[in-house]
Order: sequence, then C-alpha cells, then structure tokens
Amino acid sequence: FNLQKINNYLPPKAKPLFDGAYISLGITDMHGISSDISLNYSGIDYTGEPGLPTKDIINTGIRFVATLNPEKKDQSFKVTLNLKGSNNLKIVPVGKETRVTLKSDWSNPSFSGEYLPVRKSISDKGFEAEWKVLHFNRDYPQSWVGNKFKVLPSAFGVTLFLPVDSYHKTERTLKYAILFIGMTFLSFFIVEVLNKKILHPVQYILIGSALVLFYSLLLSLSEHIRFEPAYLISSLSIISLISFYSRYALKSVKMAGVLGGILSLFYLFLYVLLQLQDYSILVGSFGLLLVLAIIMYTTRNIDWFAISSPENREEIKEKTG
Repeated sequence: FNLQKINNYLPPKAKPLFDGAYISLGITDMHGISSDISLNYSGIDYTGEPGLPTKDIINTGIRFVATLNPEKKDQSFKVTLNLKGSNNLKIVPVGKETRVTLKSDWSNPSFSGEYLPVRKSISDKGFEAEWKVLHFNRDYPQSWVGNKFKVLPSAFGVTLFLPVDSYHKTERTLKYAILFIGMTFLSFFIVEVLNKKILHPVQYILIGSALVLFYSLLLSLSEHIRFEPAYLISSLSIISLISFYSRYALKSVKMAGVLGGILSLFYLFLYVLLQLQDYSILVGSFGLLLVLAIIMYTTRNIDWFAISSPENREEIKEKTG
C-alpha cells in the first residue's frame, strides 16, 4: 500500500500520526484461530491483538499497532495466520491486484463467492486453485474514509464439503423410492398388456413389499459393510426374489427374465445417480426421458380402448387362468 496518498483524504492542515497508526486484519469468525497472529512489516515482527478500533468496514478482527514509514512509496507486509475448524474460507480482494493460491488435501471442494478460480485442479488427493482479481473487477476504490463502501459482498473462496457417506447415500436412495417403485409397477403393467396376462392386486402388494424391503436391507447392511457391497447384495436379493415370483405369477420364464433385466437396469441407474453429487439431477432427468421414450415406443401399437373392453378382459382372464 502507498501511505503517500493518505493526505488526499485528510482535512486541510491535518497531519497523520504514523507512529500511532495500526494495521487491521478483518476476520468474520474468530473461533478458528489456533495460535498467535504475527505481522512482519519492514523486517519487524508485531503481535496482533483482538478487536478493531473502528467497525466501518468489518466488525471483528485483529489489529497491529505498528510504526509506519511514510517515506517509502510501496509498503509490504506479511501476516502469519493459523486457522482450524472452519468449513469454508473466503477472502476479500482489497488489493489492487489480488492473487490467491489455495492448496489442500481435501478432495471435495466447492468454489463459491463473487469470483471463481482462473485455474483449478481436483483429484482424490486434494485440490489446488488460483484466483486473480483486479481492482477493476469490484465496485469500491483502493482507499476511502468512513463506511461509504461494503467489501464483504465481494468475498470469494472455497467450501469444504464432507463426502457422501453410507447414511447420506441411503437417505438419497429413499428420495427416489416412490419414483423407483412406480417405474417398477409400470414395467409390470406393460408386461401384462403385451402378454395379455393379469396380475391380482395382492400380487402387486407383494411385489411392492419386496421393493420396500430393499431399503431396509441396504440400511442394515451398510452399518456393517461398505455401501457398495451392501447395495449389491440388497439389489441382487430383491431382483432374484421378484424374478422368481414373476416366473409363477406370469407363468412365463421369458417374462420373468425380462423383468429381472429391467430391475437390474433400474438398480444400476439408481446406483449411478447416487455416485453423482453435482450432476445427479441432470443425469436423472435424461434417464427418465429415455425410460419414457422406451415405454412410448414399446406401446405405440397398443389399442388401449380394445384392452379396456369387457370382452377383452374376459379373454385375458381365461388365458391367465
């Protein structure tokens, strides 16, 4: 910073007291500070004290009482700050050119705030991101008097998300339960129509009970083993049970195999959705569009009025019986 420009903001004949000046470091949440904060200015180390002399810009932070040298045109300083226990870190770009580089072993970052990184890389081993913000990119100047401008809305940074664990994945699975069960019932109904076989409502209840049991199995198994094998065991158990029951309910090995394959695709699709954290809604929407397209294509030649006629119902009952 340039101390020579401070005279532009003082009343006539006023003189700044550089030997009693202070440098303020705004920190919105003081709970994460884990050690003393030090400031190195012109080769001299200063220890910070909590509290800001003025709250025109920010309400909380650290102040450093330092003897400033107004003769030097460009002033530089270094602050050492150790933080812990925070799920996000944001920085206000008050410099004329603000460059920030963050590197961490956290593998689930979410970049947020007014500015996004100009460069970033994310892997299972962590992430690295770099920001560059010019003073032209914000709506306040380099210096002013009082509280004319608000700087906090221009903050940018990163939020550290917790990876999705077994309980969260099971909870997300439950959110798709109604849709998943409905799609399964719809598949059985289409098989009924195409093969002119009728299932009794009690049989639908038994199939629905098996589908609901999947979520109970998944939750109980994931408490003892990893989510992936728990999902595999639960889905295979339900697919086998429903396929076996369909063999006798529809009196067709072929149709039981078809329904087993459809259920396998449904469970595979659901598993893929659970693995996607950022694109699950997008992939899910296109997946449902594909399912609807397949259903419409499969049933394109069905005469629904003929199927619903009493004569045709009696014919289907005779074939089913």
